[in-house]
Amino acid sequence: MVALTDIRLILGERLDLRTDEDSERLRAQLEASLSGEAEMDPAKAQQMAYYDFLSWLQESLTMALMQR
Repeated sequence: MVALTDIRLILGERLDLRTDEDSERLRAQLEASLSGEAEMDPAKAQQMAYYDFLSWLQESLTMALMQR
């Protein structure tokens, strides 16, 4: 769990995620890129995918541990 948190913090820093507004802005950029309205750096899109996956994994593990 600690390692997941550390990795998410590093990715969040690289993506400049500090507030909820930053997250919403980045998600809007990704949606615009996917719809063809804008360009997005592929490396940044990949980092977002990793961040989202690790967030889901951390939440799932937390929920599993709370049920024990």
